[in-house]
Amino acid sequence: MEPSKICDVTRGHEHYLCHILLLEQASPIALKAIIKGKEKKCGKNIRILLNENRDAFKTKYETEFLQLIQEDGVNDDIDTWDTLQLCAVTLVLFKSDLTEPEVKAIQCIYDQRKDIEQYTERASLTFNTYNEKQHLLHDQLLELIRFIDDQANLDCKRMMFSFESKSMKLSDTQIDQLTQTNDIKTHLKIAIDLDIVTENHIIGEENHQKLQSNGQMFTEELQNKSVYINESAILTCKLNLPTDENVEWRKDYKRVEISNNLMVMSKNGSHWLAISCASLEDTGQYTCVCGHISTTADLTVIDAVLNVVVHFPVKIEVIENGNIDIECKVNLLTTKPVWRHNGTLLQSSGRKVILTKGTTHKLMITNVTLHDEGEYTVAFGNASSKTTLNIQRIIFECYLRFCLCKAGKFNEANNAIYLIPICKMPKTRLVQFIIGETELIHRKQMTQELYRNWIRGALALKYLKIGLEGFSDKAVTKQHEDLMKTLGNACKTCTAESLLPHKQDQCPRQRKYQCLCAKSQKNKSRQMCPNGGFCGNVYNRIVCNHRFQDPLFTNTDVQKWSSDPWSVATCFINTTGYKGKQSAKEVDCSGLLSMCINNINIEIMLGEVIIDGKVDAFSQAREARNDILHSPNYELSENQLNKIIKMFKEVLKIKDKHGNAPLKGEPGVANALHLLDMVQQNQIEINLEHEMIELREHGMSRLEEKYKTAQKQASCLANAFEYCYNMLLPPIK
Repeated sequence: MEPSKICDVTRGHEHYLCHILLLEQASPIALKAIIKGKEKKCGKNIRILLNENRDAFKTKYETEFLQLIQEDGVNDDIDTWDTLQLCAVTLVLFKSDLTEPEVKAIQCIYDQRKDIEQYTERASLTFNTYNEKQHLLHDQLLELIRFIDDQANLDCKRMMFSFESKSMKLSDTQIDQLTQTNDIKTHLKIAIDLDIVTENHIIGEENHQKLQSNGQMFTEELQNKSVYINESAILTCKLNLPTDENVEWRKDYKRVEISNNLMVMSKNGSHWLAISCASLEDTGQYTCVCGHISTTADLTVIDAVLNVVVHFPVKIEVIENGNIDIECKVNLLTTKPVWRHNGTLLQSSGRKVILTKGTTHKLMITNVTLHDEGEYTVAFGNASSKTTLNIQRIIFECYLRFCLCKAGKFNEANNAIYLIPICKMPKTRLVQFIIGETELIHRKQMTQELYRNWIRGALALKYLKIGLEGFSDKAVTKQHEDLMKTLGNACKTCTAESLLPHKQDQCPRQRKYQCLCAKSQKNKSRQMCPNGGFCGNVYNRIVCNHRFQDPLFTNTDVQKWSSDPWSVATCFINTTGYKGKQSAKEVDCSGLLSMCINNINIEIMLGEVIIDGKVDAFSQAREARNDILHSPNYELSENQLNKIIKMFKEVLKIKDKHGNAPLKGEPGVANALHLLDMVQQNQIEINLEHEMIELREHGMSRLEEKYKTAQKQASCLANAFEYCYNMLLPPIK
């Protein structure tokens, strides 16, 4: 094999070995836990159960039947069974006692284990095949381990995420062993015996090898990239030596073909592969090869149409020298918005900053001037949004009126308002005129329908929180009671600065660098909890109960874990500022929604509802909450408001797979739904001054501040023009 092909071939073997590790190492942990639990529940050992169900077993799973039940007896040693046998036994003996998600997950494991046998001859999986299989299997395993005991759950999760966060280093001998046999048990042994190292170690080793390769190495590696159909895609890498020769690009092990749509370029050691209009066929694994070294990355082309789901307001007004955010939201992730002002391309510079956060795209302008007026557009290919920015020239307009009045020319003909010449206007009238004009502008702005809708949306957010408070307190208390019953011990001596929750090689977190065990390298005084490991067990339980294994421990006080239920619950809120909260009333709506999304225990308490942290009702409501609080002009259209209220209702009316509403009988839910209906039907009287004070507790203080700023500006304007009056006009006789 040519040295330049080693990287490509090895990657396929790595995919294959990672997949069989998930099938043959992680999956059996969950399956064995289920079998042992059901065996204990029914009060019969596995040998008796197998003998009682011989006919059903032989009919549905003949191969596994012949392996386990032979003439000389039954093999009831569960630790010797492979994945296929574990799946078959579980589905035959206990299917009637399994939930639908459990059956679906076990069937997925069985099907994928059978299917993998067709790849054993090459012992290799392409990126697309691996990606499809691994994601599905990973998700089904996470679903399955929800129903097993805590220790098996923790062991399985730790193993699953260990496979994802580490890479394998295959030698030529191991590759030969893989390809010389199609026996999956042999392949599994190779995978288990492999030297598994972290990505950083691999990169270090590879760089060391590259330095030995005639002094040439990649100083910038290719990076994985995802783009949407019809978007451009550029893959970039850089060599330490400025050579443009002997560089070759490959896709899925084959040399790429140059076309009008695909080009490769090189300059002074930098190398690019550019696809001008990506299609699904462009998805694959790309490699840049230079002599004996190479770098590889995956390009994924997503089949979806990008649309703007939250447009700019039709018109935006801002006071001169003020700040403004122009913001819209799209349905898909993209980093390629094209911003224009009056047709001229915009880029971040000086007062204008372009930001992209997730699916939200924002233009921030500070100290706006008259030159900033006009039409603003943002385009995402064929999708776009536009708005018109008007500058409120309060000082300029007042000064213009001042000059016109002084000249006696400010009358109905030029402004539809008749005013006497300024020289005859009493000083007090001029001051009242300026203050009145300023407050009139602000009052008009405040009473516009879009602003009233925004306040209605904020009230709806408040009522959603009221509906969630009762259930949240109950769920938090129950989770803490179950935790204390299971762990038993208590501790009030450990702190976040002293606790070592587990050994580093047993860390269950995805972001291991954020774990307390990683910080033990800097703080050698960290130690395991002296009270039976209580604090370490609570820490690990929180991590494993977090949907993304990424709790926020800055929100908690470790010393209160044994006594305060909310000190545990706040770890599931993914933003800071919740430390010391002791009830749902003290937590804002965003915090309660975040806790429901991230805490797997809450999902279990709700029954079989769908919570995935992406498109579920709670996540949609949290997005709607952000739309309200981050609205740059405190505006909502009637259509936007109705959609938001509908999302809030869907949270409180969320259904399980049987059509039941688990929150229906919870305290405050019926009242919250009634109040949401009233807001939607505009049956609640909006008192702006009263509501600004009321909503301040829910993050609405910016509106009140804006009102006070306008009053302050009016006062300053009055003083300024009184000064001008005295300086420029002759005294009135």
